[in-house]
Amino acid sequence: MNYGPLYAELLMHCTQLKLPRPWHRFAESVPCYGPLRNAASVMPSLEQKYGRRRLLRSGAAVRQRGGSPLPNPLLCNSTVVIHPLGGGLENQPRELIVDGLTLSGRSAPAAVLSEPAGIAAVDSLWLTCGSWDWTTLSALGLPAAPVNELADPRPESPADFVKQMTGPDAGQLPKPKRLILVGWQFAQLSRDRPPEFDRVLERADVLCGGFGLEPHDVLFWRPSPRDFQTLGRSAHHGRREDVVTALLRSVADSARPLAADRRRPRDLAATTERLR
Repeated sequence: MNYGPLYAELLMHCTQLKLPRPWHRFAESVPCYGPLRNAASVMPSLEQKYGRRRLLRSGAAVRQRGGSPLPNPLLCNSTVVIHPLGGGLENQPRELIVDGLTLSGRSAPAAVLSEPAGIAAVDSLWLTCGSWDWTTLSALGLPAAPVNELADPRPESPADFVKQMTGPDAGQLPKPKRLILVGWQFAQLSRDRPPEFDRVLERADVLCGGFGLEPHDVLFWRPSPRDFQTLGRSAHHGRREDVVTALLRSVADSARPLAADRRRPRDLAATTERLR
């Protein structure tokens, strides 16, 4: 179902954001937005125009027993980052990714990979957990997608992820040859792990299943202190190509495969524990 007009109208009530410093130097304008303003008055207007069922199915609102739909709490978080896929207000976005999660409930990597003008066949796909990390990497021209959904504690969430990435509804998604799991807060230039990262790392085998890869094709990347300093200097004073070169060099030097053999789960668990 096409929610583009609804999403575009929703974004009219959100403030457009800029990339965090120093990354704003490389992209003056990115289609990212802050929290929904005046939600109490916006929701009744959207319900009247698009209908309650459509509003709920889009993910913009949630059910309230005995009352009108309420705005999705994700949209009202004061620190939220909303990223429209398929363009901003003018292009009627096909999906909204809110802090790494799609508003409609679709798998975020599947939504990113299925963009017509988005990621084509790639050798490497950068996977992130931070709100700004995948947006910043994309602004640098690197193929990236968020995997925050794997931090969902519900026991059914891993199966849902694999189903959406491999099922008949997934279509012909581009299949990267390897995944680079970003284990630090890239956009904030902090070597600290994102809050969701440990749970995502515990489900590394789910990433393998969703993308049809072996564990040695999934790399854990956290730059060495020396690489980190080089990246920081490039981000503040270098050109875009300097940053990309520093990133690729750091991955070549510091990234490590999660496991050598997916068929031996103990090896995967041990490797995952060692990378913590």
